[in-house]
Amino acid sequence: MLQRSLSGEFQVEALGPETWSATNRRPPGQILLLRRVQTTATLRAPTFAAEVTVTWNAGQAVAVTFLIDGQNVSVAAGAVFLHEPAAPLYDGLPLPVFTLSMRRFWRRVFWLVRLPGGRLLLRWLARRRTGGARPD
Repeated sequence: MLQRSLSGEFQVEALGPETWSATNRRPPGQILLLRRVQTTATLRAPTFAAEVTVTWNAGQAVAVTFLIDGQNVSVAAGAVFLHEPAAPLYDGLPLPVFTLSMRRFWRRVFWLVRLPGGRLLLRWLARRRTGGARPD
């Protein structure tokens, strides 16, 4: 079982008879797509939910609960796809950052490559730097 709770201002709308979407209008802007929705509840347009809880159970329908006007509205869906923007996912990773000197270095490298014979010059500089060892 996997459960995910999301908060924000979700605009919930029916895209078809068994297809719904829920889009968070606040950052980070998650998007949920519900397929094969099984419910007797009718969806008035537009509907806004303050919270969405999705529970994926192995071999069973996905349970989705919307908090709409202080009431929980639960539906079952055959499949739920959750799209989350990538920026919050990468914030905690120690990714390298280009400094001013690194940008200057790469700008010079790409400038040299565009010159006639620039690739040969870079290859010669790289060999000189590694002590003559040829890269494979």
